[in-house]
Amino acid sequence: MKRFKPMKRINGSIFIILLTLIADVLVIITSVFANDYVLNLFLRMFLVIFNIYQLYYILQFATLNYEIGEEMLKITSMFGLKQIKILLCDLDRYTKKSGDINAIKLSGYGVKRFAVGRCVFSNIGVVNMNVTWNENIFYIKTGNEVYGISPKDYSEFENELKKFGIKNDEIVVENKKVQKLYKDNYFRIPFFLVSIFIIIFLVRPIYLYYGGFIPKSMPLSFNVKFQPTVMGTSRDFVFKQIEYGLLNMALFFCMYYAAHLNAKYYKKSAYKYIYFSLAIIIIFLIIQQKILMKFL
Repeated sequence: MKRFKPMKRINGSIFIILLTLIADVLVIITSVFANDYVLNLFLRMFLVIFNIYQLYYILQFATLNYEIGEEMLKITSMFGLKQIKILLCDLDRYTKKSGDINAIKLSGYGVKRFAVGRCVFSNIGVVNMNVTWNENIFYIKTGNEVYGISPKDYSEFENELKKFGIKNDEIVVENKKVQKLYKDNYFRIPFFLVSIFIIIFLVRPIYLYYGGFIPKSMPLSFNVKFQPTVMGTSRDFVFKQIEYGLLNMALFFCMYYAAHLNAKYYKKSAYKYIYFSLAIIIIFLIIQQKILMKFL
């Protein structure tokens, strides 16, 4: 198989590294000066998840390669652990473009000069982008997928495509069937879990209050050592918990509609919204449980 290196792939890695450093510094400074338990917990969680996400795409840019052989085109990254295999017999056509990548990002990482992940173009549709620079981008169409790549030696790569009889022609957007998320267990199960957890989060303090299980004085906020900084009545505590529950409910509705908007183009990109809502309500439930165990 012939291997083709991507064009200027180091630029994407450098951009993500700089962005990561700036974000990390800002989060650390905020956590130092914000003496609030809930805020610091979310900042720490964000820092861990964000850095894992960033490291994944730094490595993906740094290790991306394209290979073409007698039977297939391969897009490899993560030291060969991640591979996209496209049979040459499935290739329908390709088109070559240069200039800013003007697309809506559904998943992955992307700006106007590079993109890795799923993007929606007005004139091409949904594209699985593996593009490290916005010059001589090949958009390659199979039966139901479009892939974007940016080989450094684009002339030789184009000759390889022509050698296998793949024509250079415009790619036309095809209307795809709307994805029904309510039939998908990867969406439906977390959806029901979020709904149940929000109900538990709202109902539990109300039940404890009317059952007389909550002391007259309860903490409303905590410092980073989980020591109370503001005290209030049991009623104040219940209203505080209801406020957090309603915020989670509002977030849940926003994530639900964002998921449906994304599912119109690429169903898997919709999952992250509902799982994000699930993660947030779980954290709030853990905090609520910790408060109740310590102060009841």
